[in-house]
Amino acid sequence: MKGQLPKAYLRIDPNLDQTHPDPGAMVCLLCAAARQPVRGRFKSRELLERVLGADLAAKLVAWGDVKEAEDGSWHVDGWGIWQEGDLTVSERMRRYRSRVRNNGVTPTVTEPSPNSLPPSETVRQQGSKTGTDIPPGGPPPTGDAPRKRPARKASWSTEACDDWNARYGAGSAPGSEIGANLKPLIGKHGWDVVRRAWRRYLWESTHPTPSASDFRKHFADWLPKGRGAARARPRAVDPPPPEPEPPAGSEPPPIDPEAERVWQAALEQLDVPPHVHATWIRPTWPSQCDPEALTVWCPNEAVVSHIRGSYGERLAELLGPRRLKLIHGGVGGGA
Repeated sequence: MKGQLPKAYLRIDPNLDQTHPDPGAMVCLLCAAARQPVRGRFKSRELLERVLGADLAAKLVAWGDVKEAEDGSWHVDGWGIWQEGDLTVSERMRRYRSRVRNNGVTPTVTEPSPNSLPPSETVRQQGSKTGTDIPPGGPPPTGDAPRKRPARKASWSTEACDDWNARYGAGSAPGSEIGANLKPLIGKHGWDVVRRAWRRYLWESTHPTPSASDFRKHFADWLPKGRGAARARPRAVDPPPPEPEPPAGSEPPPIDPEAERVWQAALEQLDVPPHVHATWIRPTWPSQCDPEALTVWCPNEAVVSHIRGSYGERLAELLGPRRLKLIHGGVGGGA
């Protein structure tokens, strides 16, 4: 409503002072967004710069904290999930995880409207106006059901954060740092190239404190050296643990992007401990994928036996109709 006071509180990440390059700037953004006629949304880039200053607005855009919508307005990323409504903590986490699973798109969470009220308050006011009891599920639907906006392809920043969350746990991605460090690389190489290197860094790096800034600094180390070349070796502060040696004359086959996508999607649901992943999963190489089978190269028979014995049944469930074929040195079989 016009003249309505903003909420007396804002929800922020308790680790904001450790994960954001400028926590004070983020707090200023949230406070300014809460005072807008449509909470969480600035009607134009010009307004955003006038409220926060051109320099600070440019930084927040580069960090991915505020994004442009189709109508030309600018909204605070994640505002609808964390700031609106009277949802319980468990419901907010459910919606956040759903957003991660759907590549950053949360169909059940709509953008705030100028007159938006918490669901419980809306039901209470409608009941008081009509003099009737509103059922717990809300008022009956009208003839004109609201149209759902078509889901848009997730942005590169959302996909980069999803990759981090898949590797280190939901909600752990430092979005601002990732956006600030990956954006220059994407402008030069494109997101497809950067993402392949980014995923390789997340799953293969042995750096004690992996970060987007470390990835940017050593970006060239994580690029493929050629179609048939072996993967770039991970950079480590300390020597990495010894890996099983492949048989003499055995080299990994060329990478198959579709096989890599299917294999990584299955691994993300295995929940393998980091030390197990480093020893038994990291040396594998998805080399071929078709509707009937996924072929994964392993450096030796020991890795084949361990994956087949420890994760064969679960991988069979995750791969669905595809059969997992583990090979080593040109010899293998189904899991």
